[in-house]
Amino acid sequence: MADFQPRLCFFYGTLMLPHILRQVLRMDDLPSLTNARLRGYKMKMWGPYPTLLPLESDEASGDVEVPPIRGRVYLVTQSAHIRSLERYETENYRLVECELEVEEQVSEGASEYHWVKRRGWTFIWNSYEDELED
Repeated sequence: MADFQPRLCFFYGTLMLPHILRQVLRMDDLPSLTNARLRGYKMKMWGPYPTLLPLESDEASGDVEVPPIRGRVYLVTQSAHIRSLERYETENYRLVECELEVEEQVSEGASEYHWVKRRGWTFIWNSYEDELED
């Protein structure tokens, strides 16, 4: 991955916890995570583990209100970190590009925040859907 470009990664399970992410990425310091949300997906459970599935066309049509998935984002700056995340998530998950809404300050030092659309990546389910529960 010589041409690796930094990318925002959206986490919605244990990787939202800075001490877990630090351990997976073998970092010295706690990573800085930012609140974010993801639309167009639904969450299901694989035993104790959350996973994401793309919404079906009838779910995505807007007829039924589907709340966004809330999580955190981290700016991954090294290809080795992507490989560590892929090992952690196993072959049951795959990394896909997505559109995120990231919580950012309105201006530097401001106490107000707003949601800003950003391109990012997240891990979604990559196995049989009948293995999942609501």
